[in-house]
Amino acid sequence: MSLGGRLSDFELDILLLAGYKYGDMISLAQTSKAKRIIAPAYLQTFFAKRIEVFFYNQFRPHREVFKALELVRRIDKKHFDENISKIDFKHLALKTLPQHQRYIDTLFKSFKAEQFKLIVGINAFANSAYKFVPQDYAYLAKNLAREFPQVLFVMMSYDGNLIRYKEFEEENIQIFIGDNELFHLIELTSRLDMLISPDTGNVHIADIFKVSILQTMKTNLRLKWGGGSWGNECQMLLLNNKWIKNYNKLKLGFNKLAKDMIARLLDKA
Repeated sequence: MSLGGRLSDFELDILLLAGYKYGDMISLAQTSKAKRIIAPAYLQTFFAKRIEVFFYNQFRPHREVFKALELVRRIDKKHFDENISKIDFKHLALKTLPQHQRYIDTLFKSFKAEQFKLIVGINAFANSAYKFVPQDYAYLAKNLAREFPQVLFVMMSYDGNLIRYKEFEEENIQIFIGDNELFHLIELTSRLDMLISPDTGNVHIADIFKVSILQTMKTNLRLKWGGGSWGNECQMLLLNNKWIKNYNKLKLGFNKLAKDMIARLLDKA
């Protein structure tokens, strides 16, 4: 990453090192003029000179956003604790522009979205082995669409995807093909009542907008990357390294979770 010059050129009071793959970052940080360098305790940072290290609480969910806040807290713990509750984090929500909103307005008009009580997005794609095959997400959509005709289901894909959904017979299933404009996906996601997805970026976008989430998740990543960070409902089907042996049983369980969540949302609608 370019800083527009060498790190040693900057007059820094505090330098925070986030993440865990440090590489040459520590050596670079030590060349800085920062009065304080703060980093989480990892093997690389623990023995590094000039670096103040601290330990995360390993017994609570420490999703990445809260780990970053914990890093900030180390600057002045008393000040942080007295003021953190005064911050309205809704201002962190990703904001789209009018052209992105008009794009999704037009799309939803073609979907006749206003006729439905809920809108549920279904994403089958992720760079993860801990997910069902796309055909099973399509099968899930068909079953849900027949059981909940008052719900619009939006199958989410992207331009250039080699796996193409065929048109669905069910009138309450539509297809969204994301383009190179990320804010179209963001605007679409902000309007969902629920997202069904593997563990991927779509989940984190939905999380920001407090969308209800049902996701598959590798068991040992639950505390790090699981949804539900902002008080929204997030159900996770946790999958271990041998989950493929129980594929069909787990798929049925996932389908039941989806039905139960949608039924609850309809009760609240």
